[in-house]
Amino acid sequence: MLTGALGLVFSYTPVGQLLEEEYGLSWLFQLRGPVNPPSEVIIVSINRESSTKLDLPDEPEKWPRSFHGRLITELKAKGVLLTVFNIIFDESRESTDSIMADAMGQANNVILTDYLKRRTHIIQDENGVEIQRIHQDELIPPIPILSQAAIVSAPFLLPKGEINVKRFLPFGSVESLATLPVTVLQTNVVLLCGDNFLKIIQTALPMFAQPLSELYRDIFRSQNIHQLIYALQASIEQDEHVAVKLFEIVQQAKIPEYQKRLMEALFKVYLRGQESRYLNHYGPPKTIVTVPYHKAVSGNQLENINFKNKIVFVGFSEDIQPERYQGFFTVFTQNQRKNVSSVELAATAFANLLHDKTIRELSVSKESLIVFFWGLIIGLFCRVFPVTATIMVLTILGGSYLVFSLWQFSTQNIWFPLTTPLALQIPFAILTGAFYRYITNIREKRNIQTNLARYLPKEIVDAAGEQNPNNVSGNQQLKYGVCLATDAGQYTALAESLDPLVLGELMNKYYSAIFSPVEEYNGYVSDVIGDAMLAIWSSADDDPKIRRNACHAALGVRQISADFSRAQGYKLVTRIGLHYGQMLIGNVGAVNRMEYRAVGDTVNTASRIEGLNKTLGTHLLASKDVIEFLDDFYTRELGIFLLAGKNRPLVIHEIICRKNDLDKDAEALCGQFANALSLFKENKLDDAMEMFHHLVQIYPNDGPCAFYQEKTAKFQLSPPDDTWGGIIRVGKIG
Repeated sequence: MLTGALGLVFSYTPVGQLLEEEYGLSWLFQLRGPVNPPSEVIIVSINRESSTKLDLPDEPEKWPRSFHGRLITELKAKGVLLTVFNIIFDESRESTDSIMADAMGQANNVILTDYLKRRTHIIQDENGVEIQRIHQDELIPPIPILSQAAIVSAPFLLPKGEINVKRFLPFGSVESLATLPVTVLQTNVVLLCGDNFLKIIQTALPMFAQPLSELYRDIFRSQNIHQLIYALQASIEQDEHVAVKLFEIVQQAKIPEYQKRLMEALFKVYLRGQESRYLNHYGPPKTIVTVPYHKAVSGNQLENINFKNKIVFVGFSEDIQPERYQGFFTVFTQNQRKNVSSVELAATAFANLLHDKTIRELSVSKESLIVFFWGLIIGLFCRVFPVTATIMVLTILGGSYLVFSLWQFSTQNIWFPLTTPLALQIPFAILTGAFYRYITNIREKRNIQTNLARYLPKEIVDAAGEQNPNNVSGNQQLKYGVCLATDAGQYTALAESLDPLVLGELMNKYYSAIFSPVEEYNGYVSDVIGDAMLAIWSSADDDPKIRRNACHAALGVRQISADFSRAQGYKLVTRIGLHYGQMLIGNVGAVNRMEYRAVGDTVNTASRIEGLNKTLGTHLLASKDVIEFLDDFYTRELGIFLLAGKNRPLVIHEIICRKNDLDKDAEALCGQFANALSLFKENKLDDAMEMFHHLVQIYPNDGPCAFYQEKTAKFQLSPPDDTWGGIIRVGKIG
């Protein structure tokens, strides 16, 4: 719709109309090529060759008019119906004017050309100061002796400022006076249709029957042709039904077919009114049969040309035009930069009207529908199909539209727009379609990234489109990282007691809660299995920030899980283990099944530390590697443990709280516990036992105190050797 609307708006802008007129119309003429001109029209060209042959001046305006008189006589003898001089006779040549006038009077078939001159009238006040300038067109007829001898005269008007001529005016600005092509056509109809034309006019306009009859008796005198044209034009403009009636009467009349065609062509001129007409050029200069003046005036060199009942236009050739005449170009001459003569343009205009072959534009409504729906169709293709397929389809559609437009132009003289549909809308639709696909792809990519971000880190999601799917290890990276492993206590019992749907909804809420601190502190949830979660913080180097963030997140998970259990009424005690070290992060698996996860001892150790919570009765444990050099948190060392399946013992700490949140009871417990643990490591079991027993009495809910009380009692019964180093071996975890 955007493509259609753009074409619709652009086609009616001055730029759009100019481009269509300059290029669209030109393309149609060039593709169509020259065509045969009507046989009824012949041009007699006053050219440089004739001035040489007749030994006359190169300035044709200075030729003796006796030659024109001879030409009129010769053409009349050969049966010419009308001789039309497209020459301005506004200056007297007293010695030869009468000779030409006598020849015109005897032939009684000559039409002359008026001259329309723009005059400027200056209006002044009483002090002589200019107030206003009024520009007015003034009709200058031929000199009186020639004007009176001609059957009629009329100007040939082209739109001002057009050097590359595309149009002509059928009616002028001076009292809607008919211009030369219309006047010649009307005269031609009167001559060839005679009384049949008068009867049809009287039938269609009975109120004008008597005046028309009187006018018709002397139709070729005193410019009566113009009076007839004006009366017909005014009648048709006032009532469109008059034109319909005229056409119906002509169709029903029992008259020769050529008379019907002539009258229909004339009535169509009146029906289309004052608007300018687009010339239907037949081809390059001299496409219309053109006879040099010197051959026409001698007469004996024209045996091979049939002049009978023809309309002959006489005028200056493009190679000898006087300075007052402007050089013109047409679509067939502009590339060669050759001038075309005014007389050839006048003859073309008349021939167009004679056969109703002027180029016709589409109506505003039809052109609007074509441009809009064309844009809709090609825009739809660009919307639906990929760019390559779209270009192929639009090439076919554009070619088909061009062929159809050319066919309509060649056969019906109808001008379909080309530049807007082909040069604007098709490229715009392709670019818009490509842009739409680009935006759609971005939107789809963002949707995919949004969904993937639930499972993968943002940097991995952003780079996913650049990875080779066959390269499993393409995005694996060795990094420093912290693994946070969690496990929900009592999950197994809960799973047995709850409906799976209820359990699933509960766990979704649970994970939604504990994911929040991980995301808040820039962690990534790597894995979720049943009631267990694994989160990762990673960096290319040993960055304390990731350890600090992991500890903050762990405290958040501990608090949120406790709040969640109280709010939901289910006991889901979350145990948390943290470990820091190097790990391999990236795709793990095969081409057909891959997961993004962390691999290495750090992950396994974090899981073992999480399981140690159950043994020690704690909730949040971390290796010394995690909390080392961090001063944000208050921790207590719980001892040295050799976890199941491990060869290297770890110093394990319990993260109590952030230092700002430490209370005096916790601080007292941690201090006393540290002293007892020190005695335990030194193998002073009796002293250690006494202190742990004392702590259990004071802090009965503290798991580590209870654990060491039990462990010390066992060692008292079966003391370890002197090399044990305080290391506690943990066999079964969790």
